[in-house]
Amino acid sequence: MSIMKLSDATEYHVVYPEQDCRGWHMVDGLGRARGVVADLVIDTEAERVTALRLATGEDVPVESVILRNKTVVVYDSEVADAPGALPLAPIDPTASFHAVPFAPVDPSVTAPPSMPGGITVGRRI
Repeated sequence: MSIMKLSDATEYHVVYPEQDCRGWHMVDGLGRARGVVADLVIDTEAERVTALRLATGEDVPVESVILRNKTVVVYDSEVADAPGALPLAPIDPTASFHAVPFAPVDPSVTAPPSMPGGITVGRRI
């Protein structure tokens, strides 16, 4: 396994551009700011993103995040079950307003924003 920042791996790219969340704001499940995603940490052998690196240098495991409307929502055990936490399932656009407004999922997007298989990276051709 070879772990590195995507910005240092010029021969790799994010396969589905709508999952490239660098520069997006990250919030927790209650809508509180966590920071801005500065880079993606990748496993070059598995061709997967393993973590999102915040501008502060903190790495957040990709398994604990969901991408929604150019916002990264991170769920940890402390927040996931808290009253008022943003739901993990796709947001119903007719539901009441949440701390972070999410747009309905666009059915024309080929890769699901919730990343059940993670964020895929591949070698540039």
